[in-house]
Amino acid sequence: MKNLRYSIPLIVLAMCCSAFLHLSQVPQELLGKWNLRGSHSKLIGTIEIRDDGKYFFVVAPNYKESGFLALNTGKEPAEIDLIRTGKGTKAVTKGIYRIRNNRLELCLGKMNEARPAGFNNDPTQRLTLWLGTK
Repeated sequence: MKNLRYSIPLIVLAMCCSAFLHLSQVPQELLGKWNLRGSHSKLIGTIEIRDDGKYFFVVAPNYKESGFLALNTGKEPAEIDLIRTGKGTKAVTKGIYRIRNNRLELCLGKMNEARPAGFNNDPTQRLTLWLGTK
């Protein structure tokens, strides 16, 4: 009976955390290089998502970053975290995404701040909506 008392919380914890995907379990439809456009339809940059859980993000010629992904596909819309480490610091950009008709819709919040609640492009809330095609 003593062991059962500890196994129940572990089972609940495992169920709660199972929605977050291990880095090697990136959905097939998300993999590849996406051309990103802003709400004005101008090509702004690219994001490449690899099956090893790494991403490479390039905006214009002046900004480049890379890091690892954390995904929660159990939420609607699915959650994505871009985790960048370097120079002794860790920065996380939280966002949401969905793929419809082979088109990526990616809404990112400001670095190290809250996750967007919906898909919009609102500079007052510091949200950026990216539309991606392969």
